[in-house]
Amino acid sequence: MLMENKAVSVVVPVYNREGLVGRCLDSIKAQTYRPVNLIVVDNNSSDRSAAVVSEWLSANVSDGFSAELLHQPVPGAMAARQMGLDAVDTDFVVFFDSDDMMRPQLLSAATENIGDSDILVWRRVVHEAGGNEFVNRASRGNLLRRHLFNALLATQVYMVRTDFLRKCGGWNGCLRGWDDWEVGMRLLLRNPRIKITEQPLCDVYCQEDSITGIDFQSKAGVWEEALDTVEKDIMDARPLIEKWIREDSPLYRDHDAERLLGYVNYRRAILAAHYLREGRKDLALPVMEKALKAYNNNVFRRILLKAHCRYTAAGGRGAYYLWH
Repeated sequence: MLMENKAVSVVVPVYNREGLVGRCLDSIKAQTYRPVNLIVVDNNSSDRSAAVVSEWLSANVSDGFSAELLHQPVPGAMAARQMGLDAVDTDFVVFFDSDDMMRPQLLSAATENIGDSDILVWRRVVHEAGGNEFVNRASRGNLLRRHLFNALLATQVYMVRTDFLRKCGGWNGCLRGWDDWEVGMRLLLRNPRIKITEQPLCDVYCQEDSITGIDFQSKAGVWEEALDTVEKDIMDARPLIEKWIREDSPLYRDHDAERLLGYVNYRRAILAAHYLREGRKDLALPVMEKALKAYNNNVFRRILLKAHCRYTAAGGRGAYYLWH
């Protein structure tokens, strides 16, 4: 259990969220845990976000709740999060998005449950733009597979040891989308000690102007860049993966580098399917061709990838259950 007098840092990047960021900050101030160090990084907003945050901080800093506002002119959430990480001086850090909300017990539950683990993961309630909501699935099965398919380590759902994140390279990079997916993969490639709590501890709100957005074609190239980066991360980590396999790590049991690279190609096929659903065959074809190229000598895998793509393009869900 984390000592009660140890501060936890919360880093919140902000870009053009003047109407939403106050709700997020209120939810952090409402945490039952103290002390908390809040670090807000304005990512060169063109609206009044920075002013709104500054006014909020002036009215809400108190004993056990310190806060500061930083300014990152380099565009992109990765740059903002890295600036926030550079300012962290606590053992543990949580990264959170400015349009989402923490439940009051989030930090208390995290600090009570993390123990000697490197990462503590919790569940989230997702509020879709159309009004529907759902709780994300429990983290069952192999966590590497879960993350590569479903972004287990999304930004809002885990606390991590600060030193461990820094050793993994932090948020350094220039990805413009799926950056938390890529960072999560680098964390998992270091074979962390992970603990899961089934509690839903935050509410995530899907916004049309979020980094992910509500379609894929408008940011074509961004997703491909993230896929290529994760593929490179896995290839660079081959010696580590072999080490974890020799040591019989549960995380890497039956999951060598080739299998992980296969999961990346599955995601390429699913991205191609999303492009097809949006009527962009021109974007889908090169992505699908790259996925299929990895299986030039495996007819079965090529057929299966094409079937997954067609199934998802037609509106099917859950195809990843069949990809091993």
